[in-house]
Amino acid sequence: MNSAKQFKRVLILQRVIPSYHVELFKRVTSLENIICKIIIGTDTSKLKAKNASNLNGIDYEILPSKIISLLGRKIAYHKGLLNSLKKISLAY
Repeated sequence: MNSAKQFKRVLILQRVIPSYHVELFKRVTSLENIICKIIIGTDTSKLKAKNASNLNGIDYEILPSKIISLLGRKIAYHKGLLNSLKKISLAY
C-alpha cells in the first residue's frame, strides 16, 4: 500500500471574497489533504460586492476584473484567467 499522502487539488474561481467568507476560505485553504488555490477579481465600481480588506491566511491570486453587460445582466470576467490556470496546472 502506498503510504504517501494523496492530495486533492482544488481551484475555486470567485468574483470576490467578502468579509463574511474569509473564515470559510481560510479553513478550506488550510485543509491538510487538499491543495487549494482561489482566484478572485479586483473590486470594481460597477458591482456592490467587494473583497474583504484582510485576506491573510488565504491562498489566493487576484486578477483584474472586467464587467460585461449582456442582455441586461452583468457578467464578471477575470483578465488573465487562462494563463493563471496554465501556471497552476504546471506547478502541481
